Amino acid sequence: MSSYHPFPRLPPELQHEIWNLSIPPRQVELRPDIKGIPMRNLMTRTWEGCLENGFRSSTKTPPALQARRVSRAYLESAGGYSKAFTRDESPVYIWVNFALDTIALHYFHSVLDWVDMLGVEYDHITRLRLTYISIFGDSYGQLDDMRRHVQSSKIKELTLNGEWGNRSGEDYHWLYV
Repeated sequence: MSSYHPFPRLPPELQHEIWNLSIPPRQVELRPDIKGIPMRNLMTRTWEGCLENGFRSSTKTPPALQARRVSRAYLESAGGYSKAFTRDESPVYIWVNFALDTIALHYFHSVLDWVDMLGVEYDHITRLRLTYISIFGDSYGQLDDMRRHVQSSKIKELTLNGEWGNRSGEDYHWLYV
């Protein structure tokens, strides 16, 4: 090869293919932003304030979304990425590809609290991993309730982990087609 052609000079179709191949499926860990929420609200199962604060995530943004404006624009329009889990006027957001990424959420309360917490994004989630932390010892019977609720949503893959009855730390995995 006598010369090197920088990436921007590659045909757009080839650039798009490279960007698509550079994006692996991720597990996007979500945690409610509890900064400023009184501990008594958390311990008494009152999510007051958590929904307004939105979520935080330690999951890294895919490098292709940070590399160039052109790659970010492509991945937003054709690649399926969007800024998600924003609340009100907050500048905080999490990059998510709902068709590709698994949304992972830890929760402490009743079965359907997580649906309310996810808000409008719940309707777009196709892969969900829930870890139940039973600090109140009320996990009996919730497993079937969750499965029934998920069957009526767009979720295609559900993984549950946590303290379910006598079993602790085991994964329960379902695929919905």
